Amino acid sequence: MNSIEILLGQLDDAWGHAWESVSVVLAGVGEDEATWQAEAYAEVEGEAGWPAPGTIHWHVAHLAANKAEYAGHIQRAVDPAVEPVEGYSPAASYADELAALGEVQARLRAAIAALTPAVLAGEGNHSMPLPEYLAMVIRHDSWHAGQIAVVRRFYRVLVEDV
Repeated sequence: MNSIEILLGQLDDAWGHAWESVSVVLAGVGEDEATWQAEAYAEVEGEAGWPAPGTIHWHVAHLAANKAEYAGHIQRAVDPAVEPVEGYSPAASYADELAALGEVQARLRAAIAALTPAVLAGEGNHSMPLPEYLAMVIRHDSWHAGQIAVVRRFYRVLVEDV
């Protein structure tokens, strides 16, 4: 197994592992749960056009926005002529945002799969070595999956059990 295959395996696990992944933590989330905002975020100012801060919908939009940007950075490592991703406009509904997240996950995976060992030895974004950058990209999924799991627990206890 080469380095790129190992990175793809880690990306796949962060995205879809049966026990601890973005996909598992999002399984069964409906629109009501996705748009529920914990009181701790009630006074956090939101961004225009974005879901309310701290909601599952916000986390999904944030992941999609970052994955689109990450894919662009990785594609530019292969081909410097690739244009940077400029901005992200979240979908109005959670269901549409979830679909967009799946699409951009596939683009990110394809960008990593297209790397060669020579390119992997180069630089990623922010002057980071590309392997370090890719590790950060993968950890980002795990970070937000954990946050989403906590939001879901609060929702179940504070909303569903009332």
